Amino acid sequence: MISAFARGGAILEEPRYAAAARRAAEFLIARVYDAANRRSAGAAGARAKRPSPAFLDDYALFTQGLLDLYEAQFGPAGSGTRHPPYRKTDGAV
Repeated sequence: MISAFARGGAILEEPRYAAAARRAAEFLIARVYDAANRRSAGAAGARAKRPSPAFLDDYALFTQGLLDLYEAQFGPAGSGTRHPPYRKTDGAV
């Protein structure tokens, strides 16, 4: 979801999608990530009685979402421009 909103916001030049991606990432970091153990509390979150463990796929997709959010907002090396893969092309459907 984070990747989809970040990429959609960059391609469509719609800041509300990037803001939604940022809010989703902040929610996961604040509510699901356990800083004491340096790992995810699982799909149910930290407030669950028995949170399910996160799997490698969960970490990989979350990391990809954060990278997409970074690229959509800041571009390469903090240049303030969008990353080239996320620009509109002529004739795009």
